[in-house]
Amino acid sequence: MGIFQVILAIVLVSCKKEEDVSVDPNIPLSFSQSTITYDTLFSGRPSAYVYLWVFNRNATTVLLEEIKLDVATHFDMVLKGMEQTSAKNILLPAHDSLLILIRADVQAQNQFIPYAVADALQFIRSGQAMSIPIHAVARDAIELKQYTCSCAENWISGKPYLITGTCIVPASCTLQVAAGTEVYFHAQASLLVEGTLLVEGTFSQPVIMHSDRLEDNAKREAGSWSGIRFGTGSEGNRIAWAEISGGTNTIELQQADDADTLAELFIENATLFNASEKLIQASGADVQARNLLAYSAVEALCYANNGSWYLDFCTLSNINALIRNEASLLIRDTDEFTMRNSIVYGGRNTEIEINGGSSNFINCLLKGQVTNQSNCLFDRDPQWVAYYEGNFRLRPASPAINKGIPIVGQSRDLGDQLRDAIPDMGAYEYLP
Repeated sequence: MGIFQVILAIVLVSCKKEEDVSVDPNIPLSFSQSTITYDTLFSGRPSAYVYLWVFNRNATTVLLEEIKLDVATHFDMVLKGMEQTSAKNILLPAHDSLLILIRADVQAQNQFIPYAVADALQFIRSGQAMSIPIHAVARDAIELKQYTCSCAENWISGKPYLITGTCIVPASCTLQVAAGTEVYFHAQASLLVEGTLLVEGTFSQPVIMHSDRLEDNAKREAGSWSGIRFGTGSEGNRIAWAEISGGTNTIELQQADDADTLAELFIENATLFNASEKLIQASGADVQARNLLAYSAVEALCYANNGSWYLDFCTLSNINALIRNEASLLIRDTDEFTMRNSIVYGGRNTEIEINGGSSNFINCLLKGQVTNQSNCLFDRDPQWVAYYEGNFRLRPASPAINKGIPIVGQSRDLGDQLRDAIPDMGAYEYLP
């Protein structure tokens, strides 16, 4: 054998030296998180994946005899590109890491209240298991995909309603939504009202309409669903004691501009917020609102195009970090627009833009100037308690206190508190 062959044989033997592999459970592994927790989610709808990194910071390769989900009923995992509930003989080289993806897919349990589900991801070496707990809270829901309501449909509290497509209220039909009902909308989902919508919440049991993304950081995110659309011919609609958030154009009405001033939509004691476009957009429709809190939209909060609008004791606020091209309140060629005892405020120099039509402001606090007004305050900070937290109650030094006028039949505020003989501007009466 020549010298070259001898050297090559020595090298090959050296390369075949067996790598140190250990199953010793005392060799420590570390994890990117000690517990996997999911925010509230809906049963039957898989969650997003949660990443779990496993780190071997030792000088020895570790053999994991098995990685498995203990129960494997409500969760699954993806390991090395494969969806599975168990994997065996996984080598984790020295100074290396392993990525595991965990997803919740909770099976419905026919419950009317949220319930907890749990599992554990087990790492087994030499017959000993180390576990990472997995927890989630789930809710069963009544799922409506492409759905058409019956002609006298009632939604009630209990299981929430989950709309994943377009839900239609046909012409000449009525959808009644009872106090305490919760309605959640998937991405791009919408409620199309060709007939009549009656939302009948109460102070103690408001109706909730939100995105189906229930994670704390996303459940009210703007543009998470499409919105509520009222078609031409829809009339007699009422939204009372409701909280609606996260839409694109949250409420949109399209009507032929008729001769009467009967409201196609009456909103009372409602909170609308976080729209990726507008909160209320109406063309040719007559709208009436009292004790309305509307805040945070990428475009205008309210757009009144033709039609007649009557707004009493409303708070409109659009203070955010975005540079908006539109004022909070847009008024175009309205037959009549009357606002009383209300606040319109935001981050722009002027938050009211009027282009034609009739408008009148009475005892209002406004950001910007208007021509037709009486007893209004201009460009004064309303001094809300904490607008950035959604708290639009008035501070003791607010200029809006005792600057309203009494209005018959409107003696209570959005917090269901009795107003003074000389009421305050805005949706909330000051509470000492």
